[in-house]
Amino acid sequence: DALIMVGGIEAAAQAYEAALKLDPRHTVAKVRLAQCLHRSGQTALARQLLTALVAEDSSAPVEALALLAEFHIAAQEPAKAAPLLERLSQLRPTDLALKLRLAYCYCEMATSGDAGAKAKALALYDELARRADDLTLRRTAAESALTLRHGALGKDLAAAKEALAAGKEVATLRQLDTLAKRHPGVAQIHYLRGI
Repeated sequence: DALIMVGGIEAAAQAYEAALKLDPRHTVAKVRLAQCLHRSGQTALARQLLTALVAEDSSAPVEALALLAEFHIAAQEPAKAAPLLERLSQLRPTDLALKLRLAYCYCEMATSGDAGAKAKALALYDELARRADDLTLRRTAAESALTLRHGALGKDLAAAKEALAAGKEVATLRQLDTLAKRHPGVAQIHYLRGI
């Protein structure tokens, strides 16, 4: 670990490989080796190592699940990341930032037409919008839910909220009046008009 911290990635990787020769089941050494591989640009090898570890060990370290999930998200594979994030969420039920990542994965899956993923994303976004103490996290969740529920209208409503916050009441009210005529059943429009 010290070698990684001081930038000796190659030396650290060699040390972890040596540890794995002595004990091939040493999960922490596998995770640290994967981190070294990733930092040295060998992300494909790191993914293979972590995928095998997670598949063979139902109690794989949290770090392994998190790193592998991030690899899948970076590769635009939300369907592979979601189960890993679900496992992490069970291990860390109070980690709301983690739930936001999971909601993001489900949202991405929903854009491909997965109705079950859409329902899961909305449930997570709504939970975060209610429970998060962090205002930025709460706002991100609320706006993501709005966009997922209403598509382009959701984006327009998020823009209207920002314009209201910036003090552009008159122009925003005109925009909201137009939206209300097109979408009379959306309560959020009427709420914003009343502010």
